[in-house]
Amino acid sequence: MADLLVKAPALAPVVWREVGERTVAAVSRMSAMGTVSRGTCPRAKGTKGCLRDGCQAPAGHGNAGRDCADLNMTAVLAALGAGTHLIIGCSSGAVGFHDTADPALIRPRRGGFSEIVPDFAAFFASEDEGVALVTHMADCGFLAVEMPGAYGFLHLTRTNMSCAPLLRAAEHYGCRVADLRLRLVAAVSAANFPQRFIDADGARPEDRFPGWFAEGLLHNRSRPAWEPGDPIDPADQWEADARSMMIHQILAAGVELSQLDTTDVIDPGDLQLGHASHCAAMRGLSPAGRDAYAVMPLPARPNR
Repeated sequence: MADLLVKAPALAPVVWREVGERTVAAVSRMSAMGTVSRGTCPRAKGTKGCLRDGCQAPAGHGNAGRDCADLNMTAVLAALGAGTHLIIGCSSGAVGFHDTADPALIRPRRGGFSEIVPDFAAFFASEDEGVALVTHMADCGFLAVEMPGAYGFLHLTRTNMSCAPLLRAAEHYGCRVADLRLRLVAAVSAANFPQRFIDADGARPEDRFPGWFAEGLLHNRSRPAWEPGDPIDPADQWEADARSMMIHQILAAGVELSQLDTTDVIDPGDLQLGHASHCAAMRGLSPAGRDAYAVMPLPARPNR
């Protein structure tokens, strides 16, 4: 691990957020192109391409072992502090629980951490397991969850904003929805979530954002008077209020507003904050790659 740390990119200070009374969330700020999961690195999987700006490995690192993702993740975890870290990819809609996960699917990586396969959109663990659940920020939002004796996260995207996993988690750990304490750690703002549509099946506003226009959460910035049934101009710029939709979905799960903390929400689309989403990195808008997000029980937080 020491040789990885020597080559690892420097990181900006980690941002910490309290969740309820016994849980914390941490957000890194990566200073070099980097993935959290080895499975998202094309070169690590044996292909030639790597995002759109070349290899993610730091300058001077030959990457002969295709360990760039491990290298960058090691730097992130070093910034988070010592502990047991489990990396979780989030490109699926599945819900996972640490206590029922197949041990064969939890694989050690170079750098002293483990990674579970396949991916999950939501993942939870019990407090006595003491593991930091680490994933990466995509483009929309990240919800940290505390339950009596347990904790976890929901990775919210445009196509996967349902908060039904909250109900499954409450049932799994034998608690009530009223016992949940939630913090919306990150959520893209409407201003930084522009959209474009064309008049083709699957590409219209009602296809990609069903119900959003009727709820007042999808606006045609170019033609504010646009109504469903009007022609669609591909040059029009639209604005989708994803943050409001996230809060709407959370409350729809039966959560009271008093259970949800929405203070100091990070906007992954605001590059001036020093954070970055996957989308920003893929489009070459940010040299910072993407953030790593972690949720852990308070006793596991380093330097408390």
